[in-house]
Amino acid sequence: MAQDARMKSFIDGLMKKMTVEEKIGQLNLPAAGWVPTGATVSKDSEEKIIAGKVGAMFGYHDPVKMKVNQQIAVERAG
Repeated sequence: MAQDARMKSFIDGLMKKMTVEEKIGQLNLPAAGWVPTGATVSKDSEEKIIAGKVGAMFGYHDPVKMKVNQQIAVERAG
């Protein structure tokens, strides 16, 4: 139970720090390559990541590109 309270406190604090734009950005789930609905590639994904407008990316087949985008998210986003 105490861990649940700590997690809730952490999440509440994080949500208070986020802007409405950042929260909406977390709902954006662009594709980086092939997905079950067909091949698609989102444009300007690196700029969207930097701007905090990407919650996750799907369809990666290139681990190098995946790592680049992860580094951008950690080091430059926000």
